[in-house]
Parts: sequence; structure tokens; C-alpha cells
Amino acid sequence: YLKSTGIKNAESLVKVAGGNISTAIKLSSGVDADKIIDLVFRTLSHLKTSADIIRFSSQITALKKDFSYFIDTMIMVLRDVAVSGSKELVNMQDRLQEISSLAQVYSPVAIEKIVTKLNEIYVK
Repeated sequence: YLKSTGIKNAESLVKVAGGNISTAIKLSSGVDADKIIDLVFRTLSHLKTSADIIRFSSQITALKKDFSYFIDTMIMVLRDVAVSGSKELVNMQDRLQEISSLAQVYSPVAIEKIVTKLNEIYVK
């Protein structure tokens, strides 16, 4: 539907919106979904210790009003990493190789801890 209305990056927006079309339409007025998705993957790929987040802090804080979408997207990607053993459950099929690589780095326990912290940040 979104593609037919001429919205750019419709597939990426739907991913960031968690499949919710009305949220994706709201996002289409300002969020660069591809940029946020790429930043999430770069961050997760290079995050070895909590100190490594400093490397990405300026890019993350530059998101300002889109910060909540960054958090949502990171949680969604981590969810895909957690279920990557069953590839058909992965939402971001176009990033399957990257998700599989992240699954080699992040254990289910680590994913749970990260998502818990992200939810705490999101609530604040």
C-alpha cells in the first residue's frame, strides 16, 4: 500500500514501524528509515564493550526526535538475531546474512540484557 502512495523507502519504514502501517505513514514525514537501520547494524556489529557505544554516540544523539525509532529498530533487529536459527521467523529477510553474523556474537542472555536496558532507556 505505501509504495502505491509514492512513499520513499516504504519497506524500510514498515520495518522500523514494526509492521504498523499507520506508524509507517507517520514516519514517512521525516524519518530516514534506511539510515536508522544501517546505524543499528553498524552499532551492533562494532559493539564489544559498553565503552564502544561512545564511537556511535554522536550519530545516535544526532537522531534527536528519531531516537525512539532507533531504539525500536535496535530491539527489532535483536529480536531477529534471537530467532535467526529459524530463518523464516526473521522479519528483516534482506539483512539475513548480517543477522546471522550478529547471532554468532550475541547470546540469548546478552540479547535479553540489552533489550531490557533499551526498554529502560525508552521509558525514560
